[in-house]
Amino acid sequence: MQKEIGSNFDLNPKILMQKTTAWDLEKIGITGEDKVMLSTGRSAEGLIIDEIEYRKSVAKKVALVPAFTCQTVIEPFVKRGYYVKTYSIDNHLGIDSQVFEKELYESEAQVTLIHQYFGFHTASNIWQIIRKATKRGIVFIEDRTQCLYSSFPILPVEYVIGSMRKWAALPDGGFAVCKHGKFHKKPEIYDTELEKNKVEAAEEKYKYLHENQGEKQKFLEKFHLAEQMLEMQEKCFKISPSSLKVQSNINIEQLKKKRCDNYEYLYSGLKKSQCIKVVTPPLQKGEVPLYCICIAKDRETLQKYLRQNRIYTPVIWPKSEMCPPVCKDARMLYEKSLCIPIDQRYDIDDMDKVISCIKEFESRCQ
Repeated sequence: MQKEIGSNFDLNPKILMQKTTAWDLEKIGITGEDKVMLSTGRSAEGLIIDEIEYRKSVAKKVALVPAFTCQTVIEPFVKRGYYVKTYSIDNHLGIDSQVFEKELYESEAQVTLIHQYFGFHTASNIWQIIRKATKRGIVFIEDRTQCLYSSFPILPVEYVIGSMRKWAALPDGGFAVCKHGKFHKKPEIYDTELEKNKVEAAEEKYKYLHENQGEKQKFLEKFHLAEQMLEMQEKCFKISPSSLKVQSNINIEQLKKKRCDNYEYLYSGLKKSQCIKVVTPPLQKGEVPLYCICIAKDRETLQKYLRQNRIYTPVIWPKSEMCPPVCKDARMLYEKSLCIPIDQRYDIDDMDKVISCIKEFESRCQ
């Protein structure tokens, strides 16, 4: 068996031979009068922006988004003619409520999107601001992608979106939810080519890791092709049957426990590190982490060293060319943050390997 930490999820072909059981977003606490399962979170955001404009005239096309975010959050607004501004966050991914309220009203935004970062309740202090601003006509969207399995409540918003692909071996998967009413349009077809390429890549990776079959470069090329297909999607697609099957067969309680155990062990083991600093906080009840997020003094060199040891630590996110000016803490996160995988594929021995490699790197740099 091959062993590596991070990178794309592999998919056991046997999972696609199992039954697709009933699965609903209510199982993870996401409720509303209408819910649509889509191919991507970006499609979900676009669907909701269109719904907002369908329901009421948007006088000024101004959107407010977090200073630390990805291109796929900014792009749906830009494509629909919005001027995008950012609200500030701190270097621990939190929000200063007074600063947020000031930036919200000064921006004159008609639509505001909120992240709760990496599974943590990072927007817990702006509930009253959202309620007050909603009465003044500002529409809020919460992106639950990074806290999909956390049990803290949804913000008091009209719309919720998310992507499910970050959490397991789904070929695609996103959702859009509205608190009141029904969506006036919904996609009716799924992207068959994307599903085919993603499934083939993930199954080939599984055979490579668990059965010593195939070549790594081949499935990496297929993953790359599939990501290119996602980036080029212009239409709004519904979720694929394969993704519904994979999602319905996830052991969610096991997923939560593994991630929480791995995160707590890693957090404890890295507290005294001199070359990185964990910026995500200690876990609180109901929080399920997506990654362990660190600030690295020399990100590129550390990332390369970990990669040499078959530990793949992604950068989430590189700063988009579409991104407007951001606060200094967001700039620092774009330049120095690194994500350490802690997901359900791994156990404490894997976290020990990560800690040991970082300590080795640290000793070499002294």
